[in-house]
Amino acid sequence: MRDIKIFVSHRIEFDSRTVDNPLFFPMRCGAVDDKHAGYKMPGDDTGDNISDHGVSFGEFTVQYWAWKNINADYYGICHYRRYLSFSPRRYYNIENEELIDPLLNSQSIKRYRLMDSKRMRDLIEANDAIVNNAQDIRLWRSAETVYDLWVSWRNMEKTSIDLLLPLIKELRPEYLRSAQEYFSDVYHRGHNCFIFRRELFFQYCEFVFDILFALEKKLDNSGYKETFPRTPGFLAEIMYGIFVHHLHRQGKYRIKELPLVFFEETRKTHNNLSQAVKRCIRLTQNYLRLRSYDILPLESKHRATLKWLYHSIKDPLSALFILSLVMLCLSAGCQTIPQAKNAEEPNPAHVIIKYSEPDGAVGIARYYKKRYNGRKTTSGEIYSSKKLTAAHPTLPMGTLVEVENLPNNKSVIVKINDRCREHEEVFIDVSREAARRLNMIRQGKANVRITIVNETDQSDEETSDTQD
Repeated sequence: MRDIKIFVSHRIEFDSRTVDNPLFFPMRCGAVDDKHAGYKMPGDDTGDNISDHGVSFGEFTVQYWAWKNINADYYGICHYRRYLSFSPRRYYNIENEELIDPLLNSQSIKRYRLMDSKRMRDLIEANDAIVNNAQDIRLWRSAETVYDLWVSWRNMEKTSIDLLLPLIKELRPEYLRSAQEYFSDVYHRGHNCFIFRRELFFQYCEFVFDILFALEKKLDNSGYKETFPRTPGFLAEIMYGIFVHHLHRQGKYRIKELPLVFFEETRKTHNNLSQAVKRCIRLTQNYLRLRSYDILPLESKHRATLKWLYHSIKDPLSALFILSLVMLCLSAGCQTIPQAKNAEEPNPAHVIIKYSEPDGAVGIARYYKKRYNGRKTTSGEIYSSKKLTAAHPTLPMGTLVEVENLPNNKSVIVKINDRCREHEEVFIDVSREAARRLNMIRQGKANVRITIVNETDQSDEETSDTQD
């Protein structure tokens, strides 16, 4: 049986509830500064440690302690209020790939299968890495890239982020391209919650702490400790996203993505009734928010007006009641709401020749994440993971293209019905069914050849619904 240890970082000022599963190893973060007496929970201030960095490094002091002092087959990091969900169910309280629950108690621990050691162990041992789902920043921040997100982050020293890439280039150049790609992407992976096989955990720690200690020296003259003490911790969180992106780029690791659960209240409480009411309110809010993406596009004036109305009402119950009524009315007549305008179609003459026979264009293929199933594409069609479709930056809507996986010579014909962002290289984003036929599910991406085909040569069966 593999030795699995998931270290849970706890703040020293809170008496937070713990999950009594032997796979979890709760630890006090920054324990060297803990003035409380009688704590039975171990701290990160023994052995080889950096516990005195708890204020600025956060949970990374616990990670460092685990790296230097513990021998295991798998290492994980979670927070006292953030855990990976091991439940196979998809809940309505999910907000941009993060589950939000008002209370950490016995019911919620059971709900997210945090006591199911067998299921957890089976998932962990079947993979090299388990990480939290990436978040599309366009759904919750006014930013176009991950770099924009962090530059605008209000709790971090603004100049610090521009120190990161030069240091990676100097100290860990093998991660430079991954860092550049991650900064220019729209998918953010934060919070540093993961479970890595020993080899990957040590690689990650060597990467993050080499850069982090060098960053700390450069930041010492910025006065960040007085104004933005958590700056190093946020920079380390960025490096977590870079490292996971680096693993995906290599295409040789088994990586499982799970939702992250954020518990709003983790301190021990006996007022179960008020917490139950709070949970119901929060679940309703999140359900309405998810429905609003289809009914009220992010760019629409209706959405902005409704948001203003919601925040203008001081009483949260009244605001929720009015919002629910408005959403029901809009759901009944949502066809009258103007949808966001599609991006202007490119001139076909400028792009088709590049993908024409016999050579086509060689580039990279990835596939849609599960969360997009059921959402509207740029063409107006509803995306289905079981159809043979794809997104492309420039090819005209309705174009049929053959995508050939060059390493294994498998190919599939897909219809372009959606747009994806521009890439430096040739790029296509295929449906999950197309990815399955190309045998690229495990790798996450593949080197492919993209060639436009003659629609009349294809039977209707090529683009029909298929079963997983």
